[in-house]
Amino acid sequence: VRNVASTHGMAITTNITHTNKTNTIDILIVYGPDHDPWLEEMAIAVQQGCRLENSNTVTVRLQVKTVSNATFVDVLTADVILLGSAVYNANTHPSVQHWIDEQWDLHQLRRSGRIQIGGAFVTAGGFSAGQEGTLQSLLQTMMVFGFVIVGGDTWESPFGVAAITGEAPFMSYRQ
Repeated sequence: VRNVASTHGMAITTNITHTNKTNTIDILIVYGPDHDPWLEEMAIAVQQGCRLENSNTVTVRLQVKTVSNATFVDVLTADVILLGSAVYNANTHPSVQHWIDEQWDLHQLRRSGRIQIGGAFVTAGGFSAGQEGTLQSLLQTMMVFGFVIVGGDTWESPFGVAAITGEAPFMSYRQ
């Protein structure tokens, strides 16, 4: 998980340096549900990947929040937003979708005129359990709100990062 998430975070940070006119990049990592240890570990790995790209010329400010403590102001002020979700019946987890539906203001984001970069990561209980569709759903939602989407840095992760947690060898890792 760490290597893949770290690589994805670095790709996002590298791409935004070309659009940001200041020397600071604000990255918001938000995930849900709050109580998912795999998703929390994934968010931390993505955060570490973003830190790896930090250089002497750009300051990267990172925030990691859950959907229960992230606000629309956090979204509005971030240069990069990385959304994480557990796969729930092959879809975005309801807590993440509810947060977007209740917190995000489509018109305010679109009127801000800012270029904001979006990316996604998910955890799924098994292979072919809906992780790719959930990644695409998160990215499509962000596109509706005007985000520029950055995929992974290789053909193996074009929609973001996914971790399989309920099948060997991952399940035995936690037992």
